Formats: sequence, structure tokens, C-alpha cells
Amino acid sequence: MKYSGKNSDKPLVSWLMTIYNSAGVERAIKSMVEQTYDCFELIIVIEYGTDKKIEEICKKYSELDERIKLFWNIEKLGIAKSLNFGIRDRKSTRLNS
Repeated sequence: MKYSGKNSDKPLVSWLMTIYNSAGVERAIKSMVEQTYDCFELIIVIEYGTDKKIEEICKKYSELDERIKLFWNIEKLGIAKSLNFGIRDRKSTRLNS
């Protein structure tokens, strides 16, 4: 189901997720989109060299939910640099990872 709710009276929260392998990815994303607090953006940074299954899972959820933003590293950066990349593109002043 495509997300269509916007609740401007709540503060926006940015969640960051870096992904390297597909273990638990779908469960983690699904957990985020099913939260009762719906005023968030989920920024997913996909590490260079990941498998195609990750891309399929992440694209599926980003197409269903406009709060999910995807980024791909063009080289292997590691978790710290990947998180920093996601931090630079967030919209909120509240940040969680």
C-alpha cells in the first residue's frame, strides 16, 4: 500500500540505515514503515558491492512509500562515511540511526 499520510503538526525525524548484505533488510524496512509515528524519512545508503536482492527489496519499499530515500555508494566507503553521506541529505534536525 502506498504511503499517503502527511502530518505536519509532528516534527520530522530522519532515520539512517546503511546496508551491505541482505540479512534482515526487509524486516528492518518493514518495521520502520509500520511505526505509529509516521512523520519521518528513512534514508537508506546502500554500500558498493551489495547483491541485487538488496536493490530489489529497497526499490520495492521506496516505490511504495515516499518517505524512503535511496542512495548508492559508487565505491566501498564503510559505515561511518556512509552514515555521513546520509546525514548530509536529511531534511530534519532530529536524527536517528
